[in-house]
Amino acid sequence: MVDGTVGHAAPASTRHRAARLWTRVEKPVLGLTGIFGFVGLWELMAGLGIINPLLLSSPTRVGDAFGRQLASGQLWLDLQTSSVEFVLAFGIAACIGVPVGVLIAVSKRAEYTLDPFIWGLYVSPSVAFIPLLIIWLGFAQPTVVAVAVMIAVVPIIVNTQAGVRGVNPTLLQAADAFGASVFARTVKVLFPG
Repeated sequence: MVDGTVGHAAPASTRHRAARLWTRVEKPVLGLTGIFGFVGLWELMAGLGIINPLLLSSPTRVGDAFGRQLASGQLWLDLQTSSVEFVLAFGIAACIGVPVGVLIAVSKRAEYTLDPFIWGLYVSPSVAFIPLLIIWLGFAQPTVVAVAVMIAVVPIIVNTQAGVRGVNPTLLQAADAFGASVFARTVKVLFPG
């Protein structure tokens, strides 16, 4: 008989509240435990010399370098440079990838002509092109932008092609029935999907 004295199980409502609380905090607690465990193990292995500091630094050294760069303002300059390179590369990749993707989706001849080049670029490791790009463009920003464009353009082409081909044929027939031009059909039906 449960009479509420010390040593007996907690009432069901208390256990139920504790279970609900654990359900709410379980994911963040386990996630943080995993992160702190990983970083702690990494620091321990670096401290014991298991990890070569020339290949991988310790978390404390990374944190120190981060703090120094943040204090000196160098981090913001590097972030600005990377942001400009990202915007340039994505803009160029989108300007190339979207029209090519639309062209491939609407023209079988264009698909047959361009597919070998697109899939060849897709399966080639981007790292293999870096020496050529350095020879052609040097060590400056254009090389970084060119590599990023090469990485981004193929997924943009492929996804644009899939998106255009996924447009409901009834919408295309309706546009044709209303006498839409190729440009109007592309801009008002194919792009919005």
